[in-house]
Amino acid sequence: MQIFRKKYHLPGTAPGTLIHVPDSNVDSKSLRIDVVNYGGKQIDFCTDIDIENCQSCINEKLITWVHICGPVEPTLLKKMGGLFDLHPLALEDVINHGQRPKVEFYDKQIFVIVNMPTIVNEEIIVEQVSIFCGDGYIISFHDQTNDDAYNILYKRLEKNTNNIRHFGSDYLLYVLLDLVVDSGFPTLENWAIN
Repeated sequence: MQIFRKKYHLPGTAPGTLIHVPDSNVDSKSLRIDVVNYGGKQIDFCTDIDIENCQSCINEKLITWVHICGPVEPTLLKKMGGLFDLHPLALEDVINHGQRPKVEFYDKQIFVIVNMPTIVNEEIIVEQVSIFCGDGYIISFHDQTNDDAYNILYKRLEKNTNNIRHFGSDYLLYVLLDLVVDSGFPTLENWAIN
């Protein structure tokens, strides 16, 4: 049973190099990009868009959350990096799955990697979730295509009955980290029972 699916460059590759290492378990056509812009009284959803339409969906007067679910190609990462001035070493960690959980601080953003355990075909696998947090934005990458947990969060944002829409992007980072941790409990319980 392989729990961690580590993917990385060949030794000697220059730092910040974005090379896609295909995963035979993942369909590369299943990428999904959602953009949510929100504030206390307003929320806008752009769901299942392509990268070319991503920039037009961003409202700079609101908090922006770009959620990318599925396998990411280097060209998409470069475009996102240019759009939000994402650090190239962090982008390399996004594409190289199997990273250890960590927090890194760059000039104007925080980069976080966490691992979300899930059960697929009665096997526990660990999915990498990479999150960039800057002033007024969150960009999250989940290397798998199951976004059920995030749909629950979208519904919470829509209701405007909680704190998420009344605080900044740092609070959304907290909520996303809480979501990843909470998602692990059903997996742990299932594993303990079996």
